[in-house]
Amino acid sequence: MFGPRNAGRRDRAGLTLLELVVVMAILIAIAGILVPLLPDFMSSGNQAAGATNMAELEKALLTFRGKYFRSPNHFDSLMTEAGDITNLMPGPPGFTGGGALEVRPLGAAQAKCLSTESITMVYDLEDSDPGTDDFHPTLNPYVDSQPYGGGRTLAEGENVVMLKRPYDGVLEGVRLNEDHDYIVLGIGSRCSLCGADGIVKEAPIFHYPKSYGKSVPSNSYLRFCAVYDVGDPAATSTAANAKFVCCVGITTGSVSTAGDLVSAYLDKRFDMAEPDE
Repeated sequence: MFGPRNAGRRDRAGLTLLELVVVMAILIAIAGILVPLLPDFMSSGNQAAGATNMAELEKALLTFRGKYFRSPNHFDSLMTEAGDITNLMPGPPGFTGGGALEVRPLGAAQAKCLSTESITMVYDLEDSDPGTDDFHPTLNPYVDSQPYGGGRTLAEGENVVMLKRPYDGVLEGVRLNEDHDYIVLGIGSRCSLCGADGIVKEAPIFHYPKSYGKSVPSNSYLRFCAVYDVGDPAATSTAANAKFVCCVGITTGSVSTAGDLVSAYLDKRFDMAEPDE
């Protein structure tokens, strides 16, 4: 007569209660370590992605210029119809890019140099949710009075968003002429850089690396922007084109270049600060 196989070993259906308690205690301890770090991980990821997107957008803008011998058109103005800087930006209302942006009118020569570069039309944005069915702060933030093809013409005297003087520390690592104005234009879903005839398929969504509530498209609108040198505001005539300077990411608190985000990412990933004494 044969005895049961492995008679000396007790059959087990699962973990004992004690083992389960130990496993749960280990998982809770790991969660206690990792959960507080998740915001930093997300912030670092957003910073790295933002820097990469800005670098790729700069390449796309230069490629567009080389292909068509002009810049894209149909940028976002970053303004409302009333002439204020829009509140539809990542972060709380009162958007000024940390005080680095302001609204100023275009001079005659500045409007001319933009036109020569084929930048002739911008689209204004809603200041807040108008409650209409077609409105979306990411996909369709534009005012109803400016359908596609019917935006605002950039003529002399038209208000636009520009970098605010003095420029010291505004765009670290970018050389700016204190005698010139620099217009800031949003790369939105209507920009001719994007879409079937453009260089990039879709306008990128900028998720800022700071927390302003939930990080969703509705509060992280397309706030990658292109900066153009439009020359001396006192000039009355010019034969020069507007010159592309760089791409930036804009939020309530700052105007950031790709280099700024890379530096922030590295500083966070590799603690370079002096230890406290």
